[in-house]
Amino acid sequence: MKIVLLLTLILLSGCSLFKPRIEYVSINAPIVCDSAEYPNPLRMLPVKWQNATNKENKEVLALSGKYYSNLSINIADIKAYLEKQKLVISYYESCIERHNKKGQQ
Repeated sequence: MKIVLLLTLILLSGCSLFKPRIEYVSINAPIVCDSAEYPNPLRMLPVKWQNATNKENKEVLALSGKYYSNLSINIADIKAYLEKQKLVISYYESCIERHNKKGQQ
């Protein structure tokens, strides 16, 4: 009976009695990248929407000529800002890739 209990205990514990030999190696080398040139913060021109009615007497939003021009400039500035941000991200991604390649050698 004791042998059956002992065998049952061993079978239930499985491999937990034996600890595997795992060796951990730390490779925490700092990533060094020069600072990228960040784009200047955006300064939006004012845009004021106005209520207007169209030919079918339905209310619509409208812009005067000045505010339409401001909106156009704002959108162009946002697009340019996003392109500059993409360049910054690309720069840091390539820096990290170069660092990882050095670490694998």
